[in-house]
Amino acid sequence: MKLGMRSGALAVLMAGAITAVGCTGNDAQKTSEARAASSESGTEGSGSSGTSDALACAEGPRLGTKPAKFLDACLAPSVVQVAIDGIPYGTGFIVSAKGEQYVATNLHVIDPDPTVDIVLTGDDSATLKDQPVVGVDKAADLALIGPIRTDRPSVDVTAPTVEKGDDVYLVGYPGENQADTEVTISRGLVSKLRHDEVFDLHYVQTDASIGYGQSGGALADERGHVIGMSGLGVADEFALALDGNDVQKSIDRIIDGDGDDYWTFPSTDPQSSTTSGSLELSGIDDIESLLLDSHDATTVELNLDPTTVVGLAVSDYDTGENLFTDRSALAASMAALGMNPDPALIDQAVKEQGLKLGDPVAPGSYRIDVPADRRLSFDLAPVGAAGGVVRWTSNVGFQYQARDEVDVPLELGKPHRGSIDLFEFDSTFTIDLEAGQEVNVRVSTPTGDPELVITAPGQSYADGTVLSDSDTGLYGTDIDEEFTAEGAGTYTLTLEGWGESAMPYEMEISAADGD
Repeated sequence: MKLGMRSGALAVLMAGAITAVGCTGNDAQKTSEARAASSESGTEGSGSSGTSDALACAEGPRLGTKPAKFLDACLAPSVVQVAIDGIPYGTGFIVSAKGEQYVATNLHVIDPDPTVDIVLTGDDSATLKDQPVVGVDKAADLALIGPIRTDRPSVDVTAPTVEKGDDVYLVGYPGENQADTEVTISRGLVSKLRHDEVFDLHYVQTDASIGYGQSGGALADERGHVIGMSGLGVADEFALALDGNDVQKSIDRIIDGDGDDYWTFPSTDPQSSTTSGSLELSGIDDIESLLLDSHDATTVELNLDPTTVVGLAVSDYDTGENLFTDRSALAASMAALGMNPDPALIDQAVKEQGLKLGDPVAPGSYRIDVPADRRLSFDLAPVGAAGGVVRWTSNVGFQYQARDEVDVPLELGKPHRGSIDLFEFDSTFTIDLEAGQEVNVRVSTPTGDPELVITAPGQSYADGTVLSDSDTGLYGTDIDEEFTAEGAGTYTLTLEGWGESAMPYEMEISAADGD
């Protein structure tokens, strides 16, 4: 697995210091300056004209009204904060479809939650608790929540008419870690219009400031039209917003029932948990997670076989708080990595990462006391460089997402599309190559950071050829490299994804130029 989960639940685990990151608003109250500007232009408080605020907003900003103040008065009420268990993670905006209101946001803001809280701030603030995720579009990185019940207006999402050099505005909640807040508006220039040709997605690139919490927010033009959804920032230099036309297409697909499958934790399927199973750890950088939604305080008894392959760490999925880290496995893994397992160094890691060291009650057997009403991640990692298949049993039921694609045969020159979900972690493929055969390896994704490990027949995963960033794709993280087979036989390709959500991809192995 590649880390990137919102919560930091995969804190430090055997292979060293591993932390997770996350992505990751709204004020319906008009500012006094916006009121004054509206009043001066005859849009508020004019009994003779009877012009409503809604009509004034529909007409766009009046002459002399600054666009940002207009947006604060007219668009901000429709831009909401998206929270999970009271913790804000991003932004969304209210849209209408088939007579109902929904909130559109980025998938990576809410993945893998089945429900989220919608926070309406400003005048008549409210929190709409436990609103269901009705559907997702993984390539567009979009999730639709609802239907919701609110008097707030919906926005019209339109195709952008802006050009390079035009002013645009990001509206959302960057940098906010509490629900009691107000919307932020930042201005920037359209620096470029971009097109992902593989997935046919369009983006507006702007230098408007974007930060944690802005994901899922609105990109607006000077007239208040929502022309995109802010999604990702690249190298703290610019923001990419999915084109409003593609946002609307994605919303329509979800409403029509054509969205993607969505795996959630906790699952909405009561039969999804199990008390036994097996999982495969491919090597030192691989981590697999057993997930527990603990309704009551209990003692978890977990048994692993073989005992020498794997170590355990337990963390709170939502906060990242470490509840248990296997002391002996941590020391053994440090030694395998060539690090000095000196107690002083371990103590330093414990202090810096907030680890709670413990020991198995017997080789491979753990008893972990867990609190009530917590989502917990039991993270398993190899001890040393070797991996292997690990069988496990427990007295409680865990969720575990099995891989959808295992050893899928690829055909030379034929693109293959799929998706690696947040807890699926990787997919494996095979292809037959001749000795000395040169091929071009391409992996494209609109949302993540792919890494591909190619292992030759008889070769271990740890000794495989690693292909990663090739300075291609939207973020310069796609793969486009040549590979030469040293010997004839069946090669295994392990595709892994760094990211905060599901990673849709297209992979193609083709003959190198000249072959």
